[in-house]
Amino acid sequence: MAIKESPSFFLSSPITRKELEEVIKCMKSGKAAGIDGIYPDMVTHLGQHAMDWLAAVMTNILDKGTYPQIWKHARVVAIFKPGKPANESSSYRPIPLLSCIYKLLERIILARITPYVEPNIPVQKAGFKHQRGTTKQVLAFSSHIEAGFENKLKTGAVLIDLSAAYDIVWT
Repeated sequence: MAIKESPSFFLSSPITRKELEEVIKCMKSGKAAGIDGIYPDMVTHLGQHAMDWLAAVMTNILDKGTYPQIWKHARVVAIFKPGKPANESSSYRPIPLLSCIYKLLERIILARITPYVEPNIPVQKAGFKHQRGTTKQVLAFSSHIEAGFENKLKTGAVLIDLSAAYDIVWT
């Protein structure tokens, strides 16, 4: 992996207001607060001085390598799955509500490391990857099976049913 700039320096360089503004733009409005009680809508209305202060706090967190204890916890709410019996625990999806400030820092770190990591991820790895959805994976899988049949090769597959683990994908 050829890296022109030291990743450790790049990751620990001060967080800028511009970086913070970019990730704040991606926040969805109307979302619930995390355990710290801060709503994403509050953060979208920060002034320049508050943004500079928050960027400095985040830089300090990166420099020290420790983050607030409250970020180690989440408030979990149970969301009812439509069409399921209300008296069964499997009828509810647990949703952890994390601090939106923590999520902002995560997104800044992600934006910083992606240029280093992305070129090293094989194209076959598609889970949670931008523009690498399941449709392309199913097409590649089908093409491999078809090529096997056309070339009179033995073709096998192992299939795992993840519908219970990721049931939101199927609804």
